[in-house]
Amino acid sequence: MPSYASRNFKRKTIDAKRLARDYEDLLIIRGNKGRTALDHLTRSGVVLLAGAWETYIEDVILEGAVHLAVIDDPKNLPKEVKKSINLYIRNHKEDSKPLSIAGDGWKKVFLDEVVEPTLKGLNSPKIENVDSLAMKLLGVANLSSNITEKDLLMSLLLIGDILLIELESKEMHI
Repeated sequence: MPSYASRNFKRKTIDAKRLARDYEDLLIIRGNKGRTALDHLTRSGVVLLAGAWETYIEDVILEGAVHLAVIDDPKNLPKEVKKSINLYIRNHKEDSKPLSIAGDGWKKVFLDEVVEPTLKGLNSPKIENVDSLAMKLLGVANLSSNITEKDLLMSLLLIGDILLIELESKEMHI
């Protein structure tokens, strides 16, 4: 069964696909009546896809963090994850904050106070940002290297559909 992140990504790309289809329909309706001013649809599609990709990355990392929070003993967490929790606790202004990680309290602190705010700070899913977050929050090195060619191809096909339609439109009217 696909993960929530995967299902959510597919759902979020539906609008981009619809934009591509609408673009094609508008070109057909318009025919060869000069240059079409539909660049805004192309840009909108690319923005939608970029947003969907950013959300996908956030969801994948959050899913991984939730799986880590199932671990009973925090000593079994990846070294980098333990560092992230320790750093958060040490830098916290509240003196009693270390008490909040007693027992299973570390799970709530990890998910609600370390993972969530860190993911909200992701403004650009560039490879270095993704890899840094994956290491810090999951203990996974080079997460981006696990993105398969198929994943990239599917994303590029979505973007490509929109851009190809745009290019074909411009060539028809040159």
